[in-house]
Amino acid sequence: MYKFARSAFAAVAFLTLIENAKPSAIDISSLIEESQLIVCGKISKIRCYTDDRKRLITSAEISVTETWKGRLNEKIINVIQPGGVLGSIMQKNKNQKLFKRGDKAALFLVKNKKNNWIIVSLWQGHFDIKKSLSKPTDGIEIASNNGFAQLNANGMTLPLKDLKGLVQKEVQSK
Repeated sequence: MYKFARSAFAAVAFLTLIENAKPSAIDISSLIEESQLIVCGKISKIRCYTDDRKRLITSAEISVTETWKGRLNEKIINVIQPGGVLGSIMQKNKNQKLFKRGDKAALFLVKNKKNNWIIVSLWQGHFDIKKSLSKPTDGIEIASNNGFAQLNANGMTLPLKDLKGLVQKEVQSK
């Protein structure tokens, strides 16, 4: 009974921590600089599991279509993030974008102490890629990260080609 109560407490504490975590918005230059790897790709597989402290962790397999920063020998990488959905249990920050199979994303990544790829600045380095809603037939893909990274004077959403251009310009200037 004591072991169950301790595990339940740890899970609730972790959920509260990630639910209330809200980092300050990071500017795009800092996001690029902190990243070891920046890729664009499609989320092909998702696996959610509990770690040794009973916290939910999601591992996503990313089929990489482009590498904007860093060197990558493989076309498939795994990215982990805290939270996820396992059965009827969901843990996530209210601002966090959970991985969804089939979604396209631009990901700003760094290796953690366990040598896993993780998203820079919690979820700020996760940009959804969607077709333009104003003209879905024009083929323009839009990048957005739930309004956290300040991309330009107009806010946190811009055409994917412009985000790629910002990254390439920043990387070339270093």
